[in-house]
Amino acid sequence: MDLHFFQTDKLKLLERSDPALSLILGRLDMKVNLLLRLFHPGEQERPMVPTWVNLSGGGIAFKEEDNNLEEGEIIEIRLSFSVETMASIRFYAHIKKVFPPQDDGLTKIACIFEPILDRDREALIQHVFKRQAEELRVKRNL
Repeated sequence: MDLHFFQTDKLKLLERSDPALSLILGRLDMKVNLLLRLFHPGEQERPMVPTWVNLSGGGIAFKEEDNNLEEGEIIEIRLSFSVETMASIRFYAHIKKVFPPQDDGLTKIACIFEPILDRDREALIQHVFKRQAEELRVKRNL
């Protein structure tokens, strides 16, 4: 089943019971689609999928499902920090290590930034500090 049709049908059902909420959600859906096209030009209907990453000011490690990457390659990465900020940066990374597939079927890939703009590195570091502070607050409240 096509997800778009499913969402449209759900909005039509909601329109009967709560027309105001249906209108708000429909407009929100349109805005999200516009933002996706802005951050991912030329890529039609490609959803943003949260992915495990280990991020620092010097590099990134991530897990990949269909791995055809090799050590020594330079790859372009587009990283969106969070839905709340809608911040997105592009940079190049040099693949240092490709690990064998893990139990979950995913391959871990470790890279260093090469090169990266100073402002992008600063944005990465600020994001990492923010996430660490959030995690500390959660641990203290438990």
